[in-house]
Amino acid sequence: MAVNYQKYLNDYINSVNLELNKYYNALKRIPEIDCKTFFTAKNLLSIKEKFCGDAQKILDNVVWNERFIMIVCMIHALILINIIQDRRSYGKQICYVICLTCLSFSSGFLNKLGSENWTKFASKNYFDQDGKFMLLFLNIPVLIEVFLCLVSIINFYMYL
Repeated sequence: MAVNYQKYLNDYINSVNLELNKYYNALKRIPEIDCKTFFTAKNLLSIKEKFCGDAQKILDNVVWNERFIMIVCMIHALILINIIQDRRSYGKQICYVICLTCLSFSSGFLNKLGSENWTKFASKNYFDQDGKFMLLFLNIPVLIEVFLCLVSIINFYMYL
C-alpha cells in the first residue's frame, strides 16, 4: 500500500495557509470591535459559560484509559518536564517555542488527519469538525508550555 506523501504535504500546507489567513482576518477586524459592548461582564461571562459547557461535554466523552489519550497526555507531561529541565538553556527554550508554535498551527491539519484515520488508533472519533478536542488536548497545553518557555527566556535575560 503506497502512501501518497505529496497529498499529505499539500494538505498540510493548505491547512497552515488557512490557519494563517484566519489569524490575518481576525487581526484585520480588531479595529471594528466595539470594546464597550464586547468586554462587558455579561458578554465575557456568556463566552466563558459556552466554552466551559463545550469543554465539559468533550471531557465527559473521553475514554481516559484509552492508549491514544494516555499517549497525548504523556507527551505533554514529557514536554513540560523538558521545558522545566532546560529552563536555563536559552537556545533550547527558543527551539521549544518555535516547535510548539508550529505544532499549534498544525492543529487544523492534525484534526483533519485524525478524523480520517481515527479507527487506526482510537475507539471513537474525537476529532469534531470545529476542532474542540484539538483545542483542549493540543492547543491549550501547548499554550501553557509556550508561556512557560517565554517565562524562562525572560528570566534568563533578567539575570544576565
